[in-house]
Amino acid sequence: MSNPYPRHHARSVGGLFGIGLLLLALSGCDKGREFPAGYQSPPVPYERLASKASQQTGRQLFELHCSQCHGENADGKGTIRRSLSSKPVDFTSLEWRQQVTPEWVYYVILEGRKHTAMAGWGTKLPDEASWDLTAFVLSVTDGRHGPQPPS
Repeated sequence: MSNPYPRHHARSVGGLFGIGLLLLALSGCDKGREFPAGYQSPPVPYERLASKASQQTGRQLFELHCSQCHGENADGKGTIRRSLSSKPVDFTSLEWRQQVTPEWVYYVILEGRKHTAMAGWGTKLPDEASWDLTAFVLSVTDGRHGPQPPS
C-alpha cells in the first residue's frame, strides 16, 4: 500500500511538529511559573528594585558572586562559562527579560535552577542582598530596552 501523503507533505508535517515542540518548550517560560510554597506571592519591593543605590549594591554583589559565570557585562560570557554544565543566562537579552518577573529572578537567586549550573544563594545572602541583586539583574536589560511593566 502506498503512502497517501506525498513526501513533501511528510516533511512539512515533521517541520510543523518540530515547531510545535519548540513552541511548547517556549511556553514554559518563567512568567506564570508555579513557585513552591513560600514563594507564591513574595512581596516585591518595587521601590527597592527601582533604586539606583540598590542596583549599585546589586552590581557589587554580581561582580563578587556572579560575574565568573554570567560575565562582567552580565551577557552570559563569564570566564568559567565553558566549564559549566549549562550555558549561563544572558541578562542583557530582551527575550530573557520578557520571560521573567522580579519574583522569578529572586526565587532563582535563592534556590538556583535544577539541572543547570546555577546554584542557589539563599543561605549565603541576606534577603535584602537578594533583592539588590535582583534589582541589578533586571536593570541590565531595562537599561538597554526601557523598564518592563510589572506582570
